[in-house]
Amino acid sequence: MNRRHFFQQTAAAGLFAALAAKSGSSVKAGADAKKPLLHGLISAVFTPFKPDGTPNVDIVPKYVDYLVDSGINGIYICGSTGEGPSLSVAERKALAEAFVGAAKGRITGVVQVGANAESDCQELAAHAEALGADAISANAPSYFKIRDTQTMASWLIDIASAAPNTPIYYYHIPSLTGVDIDMGVLLAEMEKNCPTFRGVKFSDTIGHRFLEITQYGGGKYEALWGCDESLMTGFALGGCGGIGSTYALSPKVYHQLLEAIDAGDWAEARKVQLKIWKFVQVLFKHKINSASRLIMERALGEKFGRSRLPLYADASDIDQAAFDADIAALQLP
Repeated sequence: MNRRHFFQQTAAAGLFAALAAKSGSSVKAGADAKKPLLHGLISAVFTPFKPDGTPNVDIVPKYVDYLVDSGINGIYICGSTGEGPSLSVAERKALAEAFVGAAKGRITGVVQVGANAESDCQELAAHAEALGADAISANAPSYFKIRDTQTMASWLIDIASAAPNTPIYYYHIPSLTGVDIDMGVLLAEMEKNCPTFRGVKFSDTIGHRFLEITQYGGGKYEALWGCDESLMTGFALGGCGGIGSTYALSPKVYHQLLEAIDAGDWAEARKVQLKIWKFVQVLFKHKINSASRLIMERALGEKFGRSRLPLYADASDIDQAAFDADIAALQLP
């Protein structure tokens, strides 16, 4: 049985049942007791660029094929990894069309629609719904900061209103948005006012705040851990999956982690998580954005191009021999 089929079968049957029992959660999605819409490994996809600096949507079908074959459960489009904030609305729509189209009926497609202008968010949300995206997600605006939870809820509710038939997830990433709010209060507000609210992508490391999400309403909302180097923390606290940029870079080691967790072998899970942490350290040592693009270029046999300013990363920016030596020393599967 290949890893894709293994995970699809075990994720619903074993992993979530075990974690629900451990956390006291019934692992419900929204108001319904069922398998979460987002679960397992959701890959935050990179945006490939052409030499002229425009997004290269032509290689997206091949990119999604690679992710499907690697056992990835879904894709997160135009998030931080995909440089959504550096793209125009038109570019984001084109990428959403390409990724959702390639993923539909195969793996879950989530379109990140957050922006500084609420009207842009709503336009992107409506477009994602028209495409048939499985879900949308939105972060807080990052220029004028939201300072209270009720305003954050209003922001999300307004975005959700533009896509009334599509589940929405809050993308919590305070390190980039500068917005940090009370999760319990946010969930209570969304429960009262937004029937399509489904959960939170939590890109932070404060475990007790993540625990508030997994335990709210007996596990009513989905909680996705967003820090790859500590993914097992999210599962230990009752999360139903993770959304990360490095899953696609070394999918086998992440499957090892999930298999250990599913088996209840937390000692093995800790060993694998440590290996993942060392892998992420190597990526940072060699300019993570450039190193990530190099790995994806090798995996697909396609150029990913130089990313937008201010990241401005390209595979050619690093000493590839030194990078290869450091990766080989990790003995990744």
